Amino acid sequence: MVKKLGTITIKKVQKFLFFRLLILFFVSCSCLWAAQPLYLRGDDATWNQKTYDLWVKGHVSVVQHLDDGTQRRLNCDALHYNRLTDKITAYGAVELTEPNGDVLTADHLELDSHFNTGFLEGMHVFTQDAARLNAKSATRKEGNSTVFLDADYSPCKQCTDGSVTWKLEAESVEHDQAEKLIKYRQVFLVFKGVKIFYMPYFSHPDPSVKQKDGLLSPAFGMSKDLGFSMTLPYLFTAKDQDLTITPMIMAKQNPLLATEYRRRFRDGELSLGGSYTRMRHNEKKKNSYTTIPKKSRWNASGAMLWHMTDRNRLSVDLNRASDTTYLSRYRLNKQSSTFSRSKNLTSTVNFEHFGNSGYGTVKTQAFQTDTPKTTPVVLPHARYRYQTEQFSNGSYLVWDSSFLSILRKRPILTQTGKQTYRASSGVTWNLPYTTSNGHLFKTSLSTRGDAYMLQYYNPDQPIVEKQHKYDNHVESRLFPQAAVDWRYPLLSTYDRIDWILEPRGLVALAPQNLNRKRLPNEDSRVFTLDDTSIFLPNRFDGIDLVDAGQRGVLGVDNHMRWGQQQRASIFMGQSYRFDHKAVVGKNQGEGRLASDYISRVLYQPNEWWVIFMRGAFMRNNMKPRYNEWGSSFGKPMLKLDASYVHAKRGLNDSTSMISQVNWQLSSEINENWKVSVAQIRNLKRFQKGVLATFAGLTYQDDCFETKFSVFRSHYRDRDLKPDMGFFLQFSLKNLGSFTPTSAPTYPGSLLTNLR
Repeated sequence: MVKKLGTITIKKVQKFLFFRLLILFFVSCSCLWAAQPLYLRGDDATWNQKTYDLWVKGHVSVVQHLDDGTQRRLNCDALHYNRLTDKITAYGAVELTEPNGDVLTADHLELDSHFNTGFLEGMHVFTQDAARLNAKSATRKEGNSTVFLDADYSPCKQCTDGSVTWKLEAESVEHDQAEKLIKYRQVFLVFKGVKIFYMPYFSHPDPSVKQKDGLLSPAFGMSKDLGFSMTLPYLFTAKDQDLTITPMIMAKQNPLLATEYRRRFRDGELSLGGSYTRMRHNEKKKNSYTTIPKKSRWNASGAMLWHMTDRNRLSVDLNRASDTTYLSRYRLNKQSSTFSRSKNLTSTVNFEHFGNSGYGTVKTQAFQTDTPKTTPVVLPHARYRYQTEQFSNGSYLVWDSSFLSILRKRPILTQTGKQTYRASSGVTWNLPYTTSNGHLFKTSLSTRGDAYMLQYYNPDQPIVEKQHKYDNHVESRLFPQAAVDWRYPLLSTYDRIDWILEPRGLVALAPQNLNRKRLPNEDSRVFTLDDTSIFLPNRFDGIDLVDAGQRGVLGVDNHMRWGQQQRASIFMGQSYRFDHKAVVGKNQGEGRLASDYISRVLYQPNEWWVIFMRGAFMRNNMKPRYNEWGSSFGKPMLKLDASYVHAKRGLNDSTSMISQVNWQLSSEINENWKVSVAQIRNLKRFQKGVLATFAGLTYQDDCFETKFSVFRSHYRDRDLKPDMGFFLQFSLKNLGSFTPTSAPTYPGSLLTNLR
């Protein structure tokens, strides 16, 4: 006998409740469903007591609550369940939502009541990361494995015509949920509708996995120096850690093996890396002054960050190589993006303390250079800075103390000693004050004491063996200084133009002749007089040199804004010596009477054009001692960036003049395509020419990215020779990507980060 329960409607509330209670009672009494009960809803239900068949039609919904608190939901037009076979069959607009968020649609579905084993036809899977898998049919086994036949997979968004950028087509695809792995057999990589690559077997992690053991995307390159090259990284993973092993095969050199290990802790992270190769051909030594790298070449690196407490942090950055040109030649680990990279390597161990009003650091540094015997080791450099809260009159104190120890195997004659120990401590009283009519004053009174213990340091002549007075000696210095800084900003608005005119002045007073020859200069070798430093009481970055004597500074700053993004600014300033005593070299921008004219100009007439200039012009002839020019013209569709740098010989101990121009023409053709061409040129007399040329093409969409770079360099340094080549690297979403090496790229212009 067949008993029809009737159609459930909103009006028949009592019948609906009776039907729902009956279904829940039926499900809960089933021994097969006792562990994970099913909750059913529908418009119409029919129960056959003889055959134990249940039919539910119209907006059918089945919810299965799992032990972990998640649920699985099945929606369809009609559902049939047989209690004897424990089979659920769903028809019409079948949609199954998994606990992880994946959505499966099918024309027809047959599963057991646990949703563990069954068969599906005409199905589509939409994962939580927007990937899709289509198949003619699929078989689900024991809830841990689903095999799809005649399937294709793609993480790309569908175009309006239904096509995708790329997909994997396979005879069969198995989703192993236990291993969280998707396995393909007889698979083709289809790009833009064209089959471009075949593999008998391929696998990758499912979207729920952040990382998994396996091969990452390869990279290809070609250069005149190394020949054709290919890198094929392999990733090993474990909980909170991974290891990447990357072989690099080169046509003109022996293979190179690079490794990188990473681990994350609760309070920090660790990274270790290295590489090794043995050169096929060794360079010939041209003269006695040139050091040729050995055949065995390697590098080792390590980085650690440990948040010891909320206020204490320890960081370690270690870098070492067999020679200083190894990383530049093989372009490993993105040591630098340009050809003109610094070949010196720095290793640092740094402890930091963050207080409420103070900051302390203890740092140790070692350097790898081409002159190891005179290269310093900093062991250690400790510093602590403390600032008090403001007193009742608005003033505050700043206390700054430091200790420095520098060791060398051999002193640099007439410049540095073999060992230098320095202790320094000073206090500064600052009083900012604003008058009733808008004048801004800041008065500072400071005093600092420096003590040195030196070994084998003679600034006048080379050390000879019997000059024992230079074995060890002690020097000291007291540096008091008083300074008053004045500003008077004036605001005016005229015809929708906001104009701020700000005259500025500074008077700094200190004793003379404090930069004695008996004191070495380890940390103040670079002196830059520009718009950012001219109004500082002490313009030296380090401690060994001080801004002694008496001087005054006058300048004026103009800022104008109009419209939405239109602006202009002009700064002019100059310092004057009251004591007629020079504190820096004659080629560094300030003499005994006055400094160069310091200027800065910024002009942006609209959102797509900006011009910037910074420079120092000599007083006697207005020729530039140094100047920088930069301009950015255009919009992302087509933009030109250019910069020019000029510096005279002798500026900051430079032995040669610098005259160089960089430019780049780039275009974002659309949201997917970008192209650029760039060049670096040397403009020095008798050395004019191209230093490097770059060109790049990038394609990127939601699931695919490829970069193609072409370069040509003209640099020479031992085994580094003029070179040219290309580099190709691509990344497929969900299939992994890694870039162990890279082609040199454009370093940017003066305005790269200005806008």
